[in-house]
Amino acid sequence: RLRVNEFTFVRVIAEMNNGELHMDSGYTRASGGCSEPPPFLKLQESRKRIGEMKFRASKDEGAATDDVALGQLMISHPNITGMQLDQRTRAFIPAEYVTKVEIRYNGAHILTAETDISISEDPSFRFFFKPKKGGGSLEARMTDSKGREVTRTFPVDHS
Repeated sequence: RLRVNEFTFVRVIAEMNNGELHMDSGYTRASGGCSEPPPFLKLQESRKRIGEMKFRASKDEGAATDDVALGQLMISHPNITGMQLDQRTRAFIPAEYVTKVEIRYNGAHILTAETDISISEDPSFRFFFKPKKGGGSLEARMTDSKGREVTRTFPVDHS
């Protein structure tokens, strides 16, 4: 990852495992880090999916015991920083980003994340938890800077 301070050409040189060097370059419209404007149609499509969530859990292979699972929650959201310029109007696109994520398992608190403009588009959160034998349910709540709140419940199957 890198932040680019202005519209510019970027050159990348990579050294491969065998010692070979490869170079590529291209022009980027990113300015000030994450402020390249999203394509208009992509932004419209992304806004239609705001609040859609996916959840998955898998056994944590590195855990000392078998009762720990690695959970991953994925949230659809464009996460506009407010620093992107609309290329057509030359006005800033208003900020619209996830501000808080709360996760509970069978009513017990697992995670709270208070976020800001630095969060990525369609963010993903990973966390550890201990599912109970026979399963249960995971509740995820997302709040954004426009005041939208979305809550989803997912079954957790753990045998």
